[in-house]
Amino acid sequence: NIMKIKDIIIGVLASKLTLYILLLSWVGVIVCSNFFLPPSDDGRTYFEPALAFLYGKVQWGVFIGDDFDPHFIGFPTFSFAQYVFLFFTSLLKVPITLYTNKMFHMILIFSLILLTVHLLYLYLYRLNNSDYLVKSNLFLVLLGITPFAQQCWQVRPEVFGDVLIVTSLIFFCYWKLSSNK
Repeated sequence: NIMKIKDIIIGVLASKLTLYILLLSWVGVIVCSNFFLPPSDDGRTYFEPALAFLYGKVQWGVFIGDDFDPHFIGFPTFSFAQYVFLFFTSLLKVPITLYTNKMFHMILIFSLILLTVHLLYLYLYRLNNSDYLVKSNLFLVLLGITPFAQQCWQVRPEVFGDVLIVTSLIFFCYWKLSSNK
């Protein structure tokens, strides 16, 4: 009887339908979090420079009252990437509001999840001929109870860096696949 329950659990975890439901639930969480969570205080550190780039007032720092405090300790890569996103959304006439200011970050979170599932597919299935569905579904379930799920909503550059790392690992897997042929 326990073996039957185990087979049912593994059957559910090995299902593509479960993968799609878990991905869809992450989309729902990302969209709803945009409406329910308040902006983080890191917005002035990362979002304000992106706005400065967008409006041609390139200053790396923040205003404290009437005084400008330059920041020389942070790299502007994340703010510049956010500026590029804001530039293209401004071409599409998408206004910057309380709900759209985190759109770039929300897209990054979902991209990170999709790219990681694709990385698992490439590494486990294409390179090692292993089952990737069970591991991908377990990854999505366990990701929901990790500190990442609680801390990723703050607009900070960590998710952007993770996307770049996972993308480079995907390129490495494709290179490995092409060199194996």
